[in-house]
Amino acid sequence: MLRRGRLLERLSRGLTLPFTLICAPAGFGKTVLALQWLESIPDPSAWLSIEQDDDVDTFVAGLVATSRTRFPDALPETSQLTASRSVVRPEALRSSLRSELEDLPERMVLVIDDYQNVHADQIHDLVADLVERPLRQLHLVLIARVDPPLPLARLRAHAQVSDIRARDLRLSREEIAEVLADELGNAAPPETVAAFENATEGWPAGVRLSLEAWRR
Repeated sequence: MLRRGRLLERLSRGLTLPFTLICAPAGFGKTVLALQWLESIPDPSAWLSIEQDDDVDTFVAGLVATSRTRFPDALPETSQLTASRSVVRPEALRSSLRSELEDLPERMVLVIDDYQNVHADQIHDLVADLVERPLRQLHLVLIARVDPPLPLARLRAHAQVSDIRARDLRLSREEIAEVLADELGNAAPPETVAAFENATEGWPAGVRLSLEAWRR
């Protein structure tokens, strides 16, 4: 549970923007970093983990439920639309969601984890609308293993996204030394730290696996 101070500070600076993307392959500590960050900031936050989501109504219902963990009475109209047995046009659902998110009593940090499990174009369109036309009361965070199909180049060009990538999540030599010292109970020799860095290239899961193998 290494505390990534430099990345936590970077995420906090990104709160001035409407959107944060944490994107890297498995084993880079994306979820742990996001959880540590949420614990360090005063803003109310909500968390939605995606297992497999190809239905926009189910996705929005998840957003409603997770928002209500912070604001129990939030998004009443949107909740009714997702529970309706009649067909609701995606445009109507999107409009209701936007309007009610903007009416939240405080600005909320909404984290959507494992976004790579979303495959429905209607969901991607809804999320793109939230980040391209940002809301005053919402900071959206997506955690994914691959870049989501969103207009990222345009968002970056207009300084609307804070990006944390695999290169940022790689452990520095100092961080590897800290992990080894914590696990071994004393500081590791510089040559040992360098060997771990060379073998893993700072991949956090690789450092852990290498440490376990080294102990054997």
